[in-house]
Amino acid sequence: MHQARRAVRQSLLVDRRLGYAVNEFRRVSDVRTYRMRASNRVVCLRHGISSWPFEEIFRGLVYEPPPAIARALEGISSVLDLGGHDGHFGAGALDRHPHARIIAYEPDPTSAKAHEHCIRRNHAAGRWSLIRAIASTHGGERAFVALGTGWSHIAAAEERDAVVLPEQDVLARVQEAGFVKMDIEGGEWPILHDPRLGDGRTRAVALEYHPHMCPGSVPREEADRLLRKAGFEVIDPDQSDEQFPPGQGMLWA
Repeated sequence: MHQARRAVRQSLLVDRRLGYAVNEFRRVSDVRTYRMRASNRVVCLRHGISSWPFEEIFRGLVYEPPPAIARALEGISSVLDLGGHDGHFGAGALDRHPHARIIAYEPDPTSAKAHEHCIRRNHAAGRWSLIRAIASTHGGERAFVALGTGWSHIAAAEERDAVVLPEQDVLARVQEAGFVKMDIEGGEWPILHDPRLGDGRTRAVALEYHPHMCPGSVPREEADRLLRKAGFEVIDPDQSDEQFPPGQGMLWA
């Protein structure tokens, strides 16, 4: 019953409401495209896989910036999306930041394929690009657990079901971006620790922090400390961390 209610609730956001609800209830996993009723942007969805990020972004509005952040982001020219998944955030950013170029990172091959499809369907190749690499503090290759979902992550030492994927030092792009969105399932910690983090012109960071790879015992406190150390003012979002799994949540800076 909960799944059916969520399917109907989400369907109100798109053009083909009945088709969306049926596909969501049936958990159709191949990529389906819909046009958002509010913005006319196209989203690409794998039902049962990327419908939760769709819910977070377009119904839960987890990336709706607090007022102080919204003012700081006015007129920005660049957005860096670390953890682009199927492209929902990028599709929303096209209208929210109309003068910005969007660069996304997504290493998971299945998610990256859906993301690239979303870019094409929005005819946004001139403004929005995807780099198929792990966002990191150095270049090379790294073991990665590619689940094809939003829970894909850098492999821990004991994880054997991993593939080797390219990684790229993103700190120069972080420094250049007006807005950095970071949701990389634990890959955020090396970036937050890097002394280059606060050396650029970044106006704001939206961070989803995770317990995976966290160097401290309390991920929220560790994320807050590292952002402040880099020179950011940390702002608690309106959303409660209760909507996230234990040890996971959102911070704006």
